[in-house]
Amino acid sequence: MLHIVSASPYQNFALRECLAVAQVGDAIVLLADAVYAAQMEPATFAGLGIFALSEHLQARGIESPEWIQPLDYDGMVQLTCQHHPVQTWS
Repeated sequence: MLHIVSASPYQNFALRECLAVAQVGDAIVLLADAVYAAQMEPATFAGLGIFALSEHLQARGIESPEWIQPLDYDGMVQLTCQHHPVQTWS
């Protein structure tokens, strides 16, 4: 399953709700203010593939830690084609 999260983990419960249902092997794409999750402990995301849109990280001055795979828009399209179903969280 692919989870797409767009809300800040510090101002919204979307990421917390996503993590409550995500299963080992699922992928999570962080975009918009959800990229602030890059500042969280990596253990929070154990067993999950974590991706973030590069442009959104750069726009917020966040450097991608090694446990997050940066994506461009083409990469996000590829992920959505590879994972079914897709769930958005905002």
